[in-house]
Amino acid sequence: MIPKDKRYPFMLYVGLFLGTIVVILIANMFFLSRQTKKDFIKMFWRQNGETAEFIALSATQAIDSNPLKNGQINEHLKSFAKRLDQTNLPLSTKSEGLLQNFREQNGMALVALYDNTGALISQSPEKANASHLPTLAWPRKSGQGVLMLSLGQQKITELREHLALSELALSLKTKKIADYVSFIGPHRKILAHSNPEMVGTIEDNEGIESSIKDKTTYYYRRGTRYEAVHPFKLSGDRWGTILIGLNSEEFDQIYDDIFENTAVFSGWVIMLASLVSMIVWRFQTLYYRKIESMQRQIAEGAKLVSLGNLAAGVAHEIRNPLNSISMTLQRLELEFPPDEPELSKEYSFLTQLMLGEVKRINRIVTDFLGFSKPYAPRLESFSTGHWLQELEVLFSAEAKAKGIHFFVDQSGGDIQMVADQEKLKQVALNLLNNALEASPEGSLIKLISKITPKHWKLQIIDQGEGIPREKLPQIFDIYYTTKAHGTGLGLYICQKIIQAHQGHIELANNLDRGAIATLILPKPLK
Repeated sequence: MIPKDKRYPFMLYVGLFLGTIVVILIANMFFLSRQTKKDFIKMFWRQNGETAEFIALSATQAIDSNPLKNGQINEHLKSFAKRLDQTNLPLSTKSEGLLQNFREQNGMALVALYDNTGALISQSPEKANASHLPTLAWPRKSGQGVLMLSLGQQKITELREHLALSELALSLKTKKIADYVSFIGPHRKILAHSNPEMVGTIEDNEGIESSIKDKTTYYYRRGTRYEAVHPFKLSGDRWGTILIGLNSEEFDQIYDDIFENTAVFSGWVIMLASLVSMIVWRFQTLYYRKIESMQRQIAEGAKLVSLGNLAAGVAHEIRNPLNSISMTLQRLELEFPPDEPELSKEYSFLTQLMLGEVKRINRIVTDFLGFSKPYAPRLESFSTGHWLQELEVLFSAEAKAKGIHFFVDQSGGDIQMVADQEKLKQVALNLLNNALEASPEGSLIKLISKITPKHWKLQIIDQGEGIPREKLPQIFDIYYTTKAHGTGLGLYICQKIIQAHQGHIELANNLDRGAIATLILPKPLK
């Protein structure tokens, strides 16, 4: 764990790091989106402008290269004659005003009304020579007279422009160059349109006059459409404008997709930054744990060195008198027993009790000497099956004496192991004795041997009360014991031996009752 005095500054740094990343990404997302939108609009305008220039050139060429045919002029004159014939024109001089209005509104050079005998009734204008102009004689539907119409030169020019531009508009619509194209003449009147219903209406785009005046392209956005207004040359000195409309919905969808992708990318970067921060936090935690572990090892090493030196001196001084006491007790038991049976029995009990205590003191001294010396295993090859059989013989009698059932499971197989088998036997017996002390009479202790591809695994399972959960983390600490008369050295020495074999030892409580001691040792390389 990270120390508290360093944990909060570190968390603050991590928070500032993540906050900075989030702010940068959000700001970048919005600035990038806005810049992308501007670039798209510029591209859109440029595309519209290039399209407008192309259409303007095509329009001028179409007008210049498409002369009117007589059939087209006649059809146009017929349409005018039909319209005039539908006005209930009187067959008298009163029709003169109506003829004049019709001529002025439709650009006619001459409009005249004759009776059925060929006599002129009225004419507009009164004096006109239209012999050089296209002329049509139209019998009235009522049978009362004949209409004579002649197109003016200006109207012929506008007709040629209208027909050429209408054909071009139809071609552009077929090729889908734009959503719509409108050719606008003087006075904002639409000469041709990709939608024929718009022809003859007035266009209200505010850039038409400016475009003609400045001879440049103007761009506008109207609702969901982008429009470009570009000037082009009509016949003679007359100028018109082209209005091109492109739908912005597709562009808006692209922009929305870019914004969404940018947001998703920013989200992934934030998640990655969070993951990196968590990894850094994890490594920082492991780093501090390693430092704490090293500090504990250094402190423990210093403590062990001093205790080892003390233990070695004390053990040497204690063992000599212990040997003398043990030999004296044995002689007293063998050579000086009381003659009376009752006293002899009590005498033997007391001497055996003293011998047992002497042995216990000797074991304590041996343990002190064991943990104070550096340990290096004496490696030798042995059969795990044979090793388990010896262990079973050594422990079975003691377990039976206490009414405990002992079972060894060797179904996991037999391999040749390279290790210090005596020290491993010491570890196993220590764990078995702990299990024996914790087990009630009539219970079972199991020793299970398993062989995995990389390890030899031993498990000792008892049916005792288990280990209190709060004591498990300290169970391998030196001098820590749960027994009334324990030294706290047994499990520490066991762990030291297993670690010297590059192995691992674990103690845990069983699910139902009792405890499980697990030894995991690496198999030798073949």
